[in-house]
Amino acid sequence: MDHTTAAAASAKAQMIEKISTATAVTAGGSTLYFGLTANEIAAFVGAGVAVLSLIVQIFYKHQHFKLAKATAEAVINIKGEAEGE
Repeated sequence: MDHTTAAAASAKAQMIEKISTATAVTAGGSTLYFGLTANEIAAFVGAGVAVLSLIVQIFYKHQHFKLAKATAEAVINIKGEAEGE
């Protein structure tokens, strides 16, 4: 690795470190400012995950019902054609 590439990698690493430090300080400060504890934040995150999982479950149940309906209609059509012959 030449000097230019090493300098660019070092600059990138320093930038990433600054961003992560700023993010941690901002998150800690906002938590302190709003007075939320780790347990309260975990409760809010858990509630959000529960709502998202409910939405996903409803979506896939709807897809399952559409597939089951199409399968049932196909079976009825096949039986009707067999009886008509």
